[in-house]
Amino acid sequence: MKNLFLFLLVFISACTHLQPSPYVLEKPFISKPLKAWTARGSIAIHTSQQNTQARFVWQQQGRNYTIDFFGPLGSYHQRLCGSPQGVWLLDQHNHLHTAKTPEKLLKQTTGWELPVSQLYFWIQGLSKSHTAWDVKYERTVIVGNNSLPQTISITSLSKNIKIKIKIDNWAD
Repeated sequence: MKNLFLFLLVFISACTHLQPSPYVLEKPFISKPLKAWTARGSIAIHTSQQNTQARFVWQQQGRNYTIDFFGPLGSYHQRLCGSPQGVWLLDQHNHLHTAKTPEKLLKQTTGWELPVSQLYFWIQGLSKSHTAWDVKYERTVIVGNNSLPQTISITSLSKNIKIKIKIDNWAD
């Protein structure tokens, strides 16, 4: 009986070491931009004019990206696409909109002030000169060999804009 107890104790403690544990670091670490990735999560944008929440799926392949935004309870679906050739947005009415920058396009079509060009770096945890924005990584998660953001708070230093991003899933 004593041997059985010792065997079970060793067996159970060995199993606990095999379980993956969620590592949480204070700051993300990634040496260079990922070439291809998908991030799924939610975003909240708070301004003096509006408060918006959406789910998103961001697919990045090199310099090309597609970001799908889904409104609460399926109230809308908008697809923002970008490449070196330009940016375009397909709205919930299947109307195609274009602009020179994703920031201008989202502002014109949704009213959102979202720094998409800089989010490309911030969402991966990469430092990028962002003097107009305060970026805080509240929680990170280990994915493969990288420490990637899980929760990001972004505040405009010149406008009344607060953005909160929570990433539920990273994939390559």
